[in-house]
Amino acid sequence: METDSPTRRVATVTRHLTAAAAATTATIPPDSRPLPNPAPDADDAVARGAVNAHLIGNFAPTSEEGHFEDVEVTWGAVPADMAPGQFLRVGPNPRYSFAGLPYHVFDGDGFVHCVSFKSAADGARRCTYTKRWVRTRRLVTAERRGFDVAELGEQAYGRLGYMGAVVDGDPDSPQPGHRMGKANTAMVAHAGRVLVLEEADKPYHIVASWDGESNLRTVGRFDFNGKLAHDVTAHPKVDPVTKELVMFCYSPLCVSRRRARSPRN
Repeated sequence: METDSPTRRVATVTRHLTAAAAATTATIPPDSRPLPNPAPDADDAVARGAVNAHLIGNFAPTSEEGHFEDVEVTWGAVPADMAPGQFLRVGPNPRYSFAGLPYHVFDGDGFVHCVSFKSAADGARRCTYTKRWVRTRRLVTAERRGFDVAELGEQAYGRLGYMGAVVDGDPDSPQPGHRMGKANTAMVAHAGRVLVLEEADKPYHIVASWDGESNLRTVGRFDFNGKLAHDVTAHPKVDPVTKELVMFCYSPLCVSRRRARSPRN
């Protein structure tokens, strides 16, 4: 009999999630286009811009958040040991349109998807699906001013004029003058929290719950109760013995390196 390897289980989960996504097609309204983006120097960028492969086809942005109950699994079945449980992923999904503008796939705003598996009273295993943006300082600021810029896209053209748009200029913010990241790279669950990360920023704490209204809501930047003074990488590790969360802290403006550890609780 074939053993249940990690690779086989990942493939099984992927098939189930694909089926769940397909089953929601009839109930999810068509996505609207990303918000118009009157970014600085837009005309210049359009004149030289080409179709960006990271903004079309399977990479095309989605512009709709939502929560969907009782998603029907049309192929296969939910594995018994996954209910109750949740499967979460994060990736870049720009809130504003970058059609004709400089853009790199890492420039998108953090967008989280969650499939929750539940056991119903009749013994059946049900699925719900939730998707939301991480409400970073960068996204909130872009919505307030009405445009956004792509850091890596601009860097590819050797332009640094974007820098003022990615630094928090609000004197009343928790970190004025701090670079605002997009929380779009990785996730980690530790000490009862789900953290979303990006290189060169602090983690963002989001809610993972069974309630559709609160699931994936952003709590805010998390600095471990004031103990994390530096930005961190997006790929921390959990020590298998002590269960501590270990991460490297760094800054593009500083050559020193630091290591941070968070207790298991």
